[in-house]
Amino acid sequence: MPDNNIFVAGVHALDRGGGFAGPVDVSVVDGRIEGVGRSLRPARDQPRLDGRGLWLLPGIFDCHLHAGLASFDQLELMRTPLSRRVLETAHTLRRTLAAGVTFVRDAGIADAGVRDAVAAGLVPGPELQVSVVALGTTGGHGDGFLAGPGIDGPVDYMLPDYPGRPPYLADGPAEFRVAVRRLVRAGADWIKLLATGGVRCSLPRLGCTSAA
Repeated sequence: MPDNNIFVAGVHALDRGGGFAGPVDVSVVDGRIEGVGRSLRPARDQPRLDGRGLWLLPGIFDCHLHAGLASFDQLELMRTPLSRRVLETAHTLRRTLAAGVTFVRDAGIADAGVRDAVAAGLVPGPELQVSVVALGTTGGHGDGFLAGPGIDGPVDYMLPDYPGRPPYLADGPAEFRVAVRRLVRAGADWIKLLATGGVRCSLPRLGCTSAA
């Protein structure tokens, strides 16, 4: 019998009314739920799992995650090699899947390579849609310019430098069109725009706020 056939016995299952009915048996055949009820019997050679004390519900969607961000400490991020940050991202995605989240819309940092690695089964994780980087404006949320040393550090260096990273700042319609095209070229599934001053803003006179 194929691997996508399974029988879960005596589990508490989320029903259409938003409550949990149970204990019930759940039969999955060819990747689809064939039956939910009491005293069901597994088909021949259908793997049986004991669901007693467990809770069954559909996969959870997380529409705002930064899987590539393991810390908010700017100095720690600058001291962390890119290779470690990639492995931390894989660790975060594995834990996210284990928590029941089966789909994630990553709002910046994880790139198409991370998405494709999960899809290929190289690392465990939820299905991903990535924005690669979040697009902001000069002096707005996303611009982590450090006036002292005169260094560009995107959002406190939450977004690491790496070859081929698309631009994360643009000003005016023409620049944004080019930036969006480069994001699509880099494999972005969706485009995230940072429209406010946000967490970090080097130009207070623009009316930047503390809300992301």
